[in-house]
Amino acid sequence: MGQSPNDTPELVWRRSSASVTGECVEVAFGSQRVYLRDSNSPDGSILEFSRSDWVAFLAGVRRGEFDWP
Repeated sequence: MGQSPNDTPELVWRRSSASVTGECVEVAFGSQRVYLRDSNSPDGSILEFSRSDWVAFLAGVRRGEFDWP
């Protein structure tokens, strides 16, 4: 986690088009890392993931590993 990712000089943050209330996370893709932040606190902490961790996370989401029990 860090305040200013140095992977790329300028990150482009995106959020889901399904987010109508604005309460969501935003994602940005650097050259080697993926970054997540709270859309309500863009100057707050940023989570940082490797490309392989991000791919594994998405695969788990698609398989339903994180569905509410």
